[in-house]
Amino acid sequence: MDAVIEKVSEQLEREVSLLCQKAKAVGGSIGIVRDGELAWTYGYGFKDLEGDESPSPDTLFRVASITKSFTATAIFMLRDRGLLDINDPLATHIPEFANAIPRKGTLEDVTLRRMMCHISGLSCITPTGEPYWDSGNWPSMAEMLEVIDQTEVAIETDSAHKYSNLAYGLLGELIARVSGEPYVDFVTSEILQPLGMDSTAFEPNAELMSRTAIGYELTPYEEAPQVASHANLGGQMSMAQMYTTVEDLARWVNLHLGPAEAPTDGTPEGGKEEGGNKEEDPYPGILTARSRKEMQRPQHMEENLSSGACMPWAISRSHKNTVRGHGGMIQGYGSQLSFIKGRRLSVITLFNRVIKSKAINSKIIEILSEAEDEHSAQKAAFKAAKKPSPTPPEMQEYLGLYFGTFEGFMKVEYQDGSLHYSVRDGLETPLTNLKPTDDPDTFRPATGRNSGDRLVFNRSSDGAVNSIANEAMVFRKLVEEGE
Repeated sequence: MDAVIEKVSEQLEREVSLLCQKAKAVGGSIGIVRDGELAWTYGYGFKDLEGDESPSPDTLFRVASITKSFTATAIFMLRDRGLLDINDPLATHIPEFANAIPRKGTLEDVTLRRMMCHISGLSCITPTGEPYWDSGNWPSMAEMLEVIDQTEVAIETDSAHKYSNLAYGLLGELIARVSGEPYVDFVTSEILQPLGMDSTAFEPNAELMSRTAIGYELTPYEEAPQVASHANLGGQMSMAQMYTTVEDLARWVNLHLGPAEAPTDGTPEGGKEEGGNKEEDPYPGILTARSRKEMQRPQHMEENLSSGACMPWAISRSHKNTVRGHGGMIQGYGSQLSFIKGRRLSVITLFNRVIKSKAINSKIIEILSEAEDEHSAQKAAFKAAKKPSPTPPEMQEYLGLYFGTFEGFMKVEYQDGSLHYSVRDGLETPLTNLKPTDDPDTFRPATGRNSGDRLVFNRSSDGAVNSIANEAMVFRKLVEEGE
């Protein structure tokens, strides 16, 4: 077992069980992913109240709006293939949308980017006049398009975060039109099968249904719940139809966590590049590093900066961590997927009753963060002794203190086998690795505000290093008297 999780395993089980009881959960399957592995699972309660079996990591649940993360990923895959731009107006690909009602803003501003992060202003629901969430009579896509002339841009674009299930239903239709195959077929063949998500489906077959937890709804004034219906969402399958397991969602979140050291270019991640030093990608070729990063970048933040929206992930702070994820609720089921990229950690909670499980994910994150930080501190305290790295002769002439603009000092030193620098000018920078280039006097900082910029060591007429310059300022080397 993972060393950090082993230390807190009993605490996790105890805390999760108490929170499940408090939420009146019927049954739940909980998983923790660390460093690419499904490192801890826990089954709470009952998969089916007719029996005594607890849910397991391969028990299926409806995950409702977590489906949206697959839809957004499909959009970015099509972008990576040059078939669309995420700044395209929706009407570019679904011309019928030109008949919608721009009650606020314009139809041209309803772009794929804004739809994926819910700032398009688009109405939340399809205006069929049918209470389909209650009746289960969900409209087909053809029926949705029939009433597109009654669909509104209800508020100003970019003015607020306005969740829109309709937006993701229409994105599913767009995927079908651009890819040339039905939405479900595209997601299945291009995402689920390559990832080995064999227990994930939009309409489970008999074998998968036999492994699906029975969904329950509480009834007023009674302790015993009733079995929930399994409605087919028709034209809006792309926003909330999916059934899946903790095991499969572990594969899914690993795709979005990416390798430990991901490239920053637009190439599909598929293992170590020539001259590179990044972790092997277990799922090469599905999503580019560029798209993975763009999907996780905030597009909207609340005024108090407490939370925001990415494409499609929600983003918030929890116990000093930046947490991204998505939840879902549908009759009989509640789910939450949360991940912390910096820790390469994810928490998955699936329940067979509608409960808001974000608090459970947050508690697990709290326990693991504290345990991981303590473990890291202990490891750092007991580092094995090592010999200092001798400075190569060709690097020694760069070392020293440099003085420049704004009375700033730049210190250049040799540590851990490479050149480093730091700046003190009122905005003190931490010690930063200087990466060499083809020019022996030119380096590029690995991190910080000057990351990727050129830093050039200049020489005097006699060939001695006398200054270091970036694109805008020069720091002159201080030489002690007598040197």
